[in-house]
This record gives sequence, structure tokens and C-alpha cells, in this order.
Amino acid sequence: MSQVKFRAILNDKYDLEEIAQRKQSARPHHKTLIYFAVVWAVLNILAIIYITKSNYIYFWDDSTYWDIARKIASGAFSEGGFWHNVYNSVAEQDYNYIAGLPSALVVKIFGESRLAYILGLVNLYLVTSFAMVYVLAKKVSKAPKIAAVISLMICPSMVFLTFNGFVDIGGLLGCLVCFNLYFVKDKDDDAIWRYAVIGVLLVALMLWRRWYAFFTVSFITAMLADCVLFKKKWYKPIVTIAVVGLILVVFFRDFLVYKLMKDYGNLYSGYKFSVGIDLKLITRYFGIIFVGVLAVSSVVMAVKKKETRTLFIWVQMIVCLFMFLSTQTHGQQHLLLYIPSLIMLTLISIRHITKEWALVGISLLALVHSVNVYIPRTQPHNIQEIKHMALIPNFSMLPVSRDDTDEILALKKKIDTTVYDGDTLGVLASSFTLNEDILINAEPSLGVKSIRDNYIVSLPQVDSRDRDLTPLYTVNYVLVASPAQTHLAEGSQTVVEEAVNSFMNYADIATAYEEVPECETVIDGITIKLFHRVRDEHQADIKTFEARLYK
Repeated sequence: MSQVKFRAILNDKYDLEEIAQRKQSARPHHKTLIYFAVVWAVLNILAIIYITKSNYIYFWDDSTYWDIARKIASGAFSEGGFWHNVYNSVAEQDYNYIAGLPSALVVKIFGESRLAYILGLVNLYLVTSFAMVYVLAKKVSKAPKIAAVISLMICPSMVFLTFNGFVDIGGLLGCLVCFNLYFVKDKDDDAIWRYAVIGVLLVALMLWRRWYAFFTVSFITAMLADCVLFKKKWYKPIVTIAVVGLILVVFFRDFLVYKLMKDYGNLYSGYKFSVGIDLKLITRYFGIIFVGVLAVSSVVMAVKKKETRTLFIWVQMIVCLFMFLSTQTHGQQHLLLYIPSLIMLTLISIRHITKEWALVGISLLALVHSVNVYIPRTQPHNIQEIKHMALIPNFSMLPVSRDDTDEILALKKKIDTTVYDGDTLGVLASSFTLNEDILINAEPSLGVKSIRDNYIVSLPQVDSRDRDLTPLYTVNYVLVASPAQTHLAEGSQTVVEEAVNSFMNYADIATAYEEVPECETVIDGITIKLFHRVRDEHQADIKTFEARLYK
């Protein structure tokens, strides 16, 4: 009787077991269509509100692929053959062009606005990922419509990342499909093609964003652990490994050698903070309670229900976590390495719920997660300002705003009218207040029409990553912010700090420049000056400057 009552509460009419028993041929597809239409409308409306109410200048990871998409749509990469350039970008660029292709099509059709770009991400990746969660819910959970919505609400971070322009969200769909292929419902449907397709998808994830290599390695490790612990057939991971290796060696050898096999620990040493900061970031977006509940439920399901799939998922997450911690500190987007697994654990946990209080509890937790992120609160400006681990997600889904947009626009317009056509400008600032991306994206972010093509080029910013200092010596103009604007750990951006010292003291490399006094301004307590190069750098000045960098 209690089971019937429980199913009525869950509205579990289309539970997998009942479908298997009744083998119904006619299903209420119109209800499913209405269900997805409502989810689609809610996500798109929330995205529209978020973007239209924001007054923000996007930069770095939340703008890079917006910029790439606009360039692709404008034909900027067509010289020398477009597809040739796309292929070469995989091995040559940290942000290759592949992930920008779908967004470029959206930009081409609907325009370059931030709203068009974000709605493209919502409909291309977030909605389709939710559809895959629903498919997974039908396979590993019950009451799939309710289970899928709970999963979306209990992990609001995936909506947040989409609304903030992280094209990395596209990898979420690929990760979910891998789980869908691996966890078969019918043992007779355990065909070899599944594991070959998983191999293809794992390569595609790495091509999409290179750091999905952590998911690839951890997923294969979990497959191997499955074979050792539960005597699964060894051909499964062997086929997957063979396909991954074959594709990389035959088609993407340079990507394998020059990107995947790099010494990331050294390359990203400037991005590595303490493990405590990682834990504070992770709990800020997931919450201690949620992860703790999943851990406890996994143990209970393993003991009482003989549920072994959760062990596979935990192996994948833990291996991925330790590999990532050994190289660098997590950014917001890197949490996508764990969201698919957390969703899977949520769905499986719902599958084994037999008590009404447990159903009410997980539903309330999902509601609290999704509501709490809309409560106004002061937000940290960067990862180092996160004060403590959070019991529930405490990031903000409210539209973002910055108070100095008018000053930034005024500075950009002044520089536009000062820098000669054909000349280049470098920005000696790398903080969350001012950097080159903020100047490049100021106008498109705020919906202001640009009066000229981009002339801003990248200068060295991170000691461990940017070894080529040539741009610093050849750029025509340098915009210098004082005090030095950095965002990484002390000693990680010496090149910025010392270059600013040179210009503020008019020493060594700065002597090749003259200040443009009419462009001096102060924004948020930062003094900003523009310098124009009037001669080539002397080798003696370069040596003096670099001697301070490599003490």
C-alpha cells in the first residue's frame, strides 16, 4: 500500500519497471512535448532577463569564444583556407576554433549581440543536455520528468555557466552521452560499438576544450576499475582506449604532442593556489550538504541495494579531482568535469528512494539550491576572496553589474581617437578591474557600436605561460595601469609588475616611449596612462629589464 502511495506522490506512471511489465505501445508524447516546451521557455526567459538586466563587461573565459564566434562569422579566419585554419588551431591555439563554430552560425544568423550568443548556448547545449538528463532518468531513475527537473534545480551551476557565456557547457552533453552509452539497461544490448562511440566522444570532448582530458582519463580509469572490481568484460575499456589512441595518433598527433602532453603542472603554476581554495570554490557551486548526501546515499545503495554504478561514478570524480588538483586550481568552468557525475548520482539515488521523507528532502534541497542563488548577497571579486566552504550553493544568479562602465567606455573612445590606424596597442594590466579583454569587449558587452576595428594585441601576462616577450618590445602604444594590476598569486605575474615599474619610473624599455598626457585617467583608484613608442628598443634596455624578471 505504501508503495502505491509513494508512486502516486512521485507521479511515477511511466516508471521503467511498469513500462517493462505493460510493454505499452502508445505513450502520451504530447505531455512530454509540453513538459519540454515549459522547460525550454523557462530557461530562455531566465536567460533573456539575466542578459538584458546586466550592465557588465565580459572578459577572459566568459568572452573568449564570443569573440572567436564573431571573428569566424565575419570571415576573419578565411585566409589560407578556413577549415585548414580550424584544424591547425587545435594544435596551435589554447582556445581552438572548434568550440566556436556552432556559436558562429548563431552569430551569423541572429547577430553579434551578447543576448544572441547566450541564447545560442542555452538552446544548443543547455536544453539538449537537459534532454539527455531526461533520457538518463528514464534509464537509471524513475519518474523521469520529476527526476530530471530535480537534477537541474539541484545543480544551478550549469545554468549559471551557460548564462555567463562559457561555451565549455557544450562538453556537458558529451559527458552525459558517455554515461548513457556505458550504463546499459539490457545486458544483451552490450554491443562493442558503444565503447567505440565512447572513445570518439572522449576525443571530441578534448578537442572541444582541452581540459576535458581529465574527464577522459578518469572515465577510462573508472572503466578499468569496473573490470577489476566487478569482473566486467575487459574488451570495453580496451576498445575505448584503442579508439582514443588511434584517433589522436592518426588525426591529431600535433594536438597530442604539443597540447595534451605538455607539463601542465609547470605551465599553469601561476594558476595554482591552495587545495583549500579549490574546496571553497567547489562547495560554493555545489554545496557541502549535496555532496555529503550523495556520498551517504551511495554507501547505503551499495550495501542495501547492491548498486555498483555509484562506485564507477565516484572513481571517475575522485580520479579527475586529484589529477586536476595536481596541475592547477579549478575555475568555474572546470566544475563541468563533475556535474555529469553528480547528476548521475542524483538520478540513481532517486531510483532507490522508498520513503516519502527522502523524496521530500531531496526535493526541498533542490528548491533551496535554486532559490538561494537568487537571494542578493555580496559576491567575491575573485576566487581568492571566497571566505569559507558553503553548505549550499551561494553564488549569485542575479544579473551582474559594474559601476565603472561609463569610465571604461570613455577611456576606450579616447584611445580609439588617439591610436593611429594600422598601429597596435598593448595593455599592461591583468586584473578583474582592467585588462585587455575588458577594453576589447566594452562596446559589444554594453551594446555600443564600435567606431573602428580591433587594434589591441596581447602582451605577456603570466610568467610560467608567456615566455615570448617580443610583443612588449614591438607594440606601438602601451596602456599602463598603476599600481600594477594582477590577478594571480604573488610572483606569478612579475612581467606585468616589472614592466609597470619601468613605465612609472621611465626606465629601460620605457625610454623608447613618450607619454600621451591627454589620455591619463583614474578609474577605481587606478591611474591609467598611455605611452606611444617613438623608437626601437635598445638591446641594452631589454637586457636590463629582463634581468629583473629572471633573478
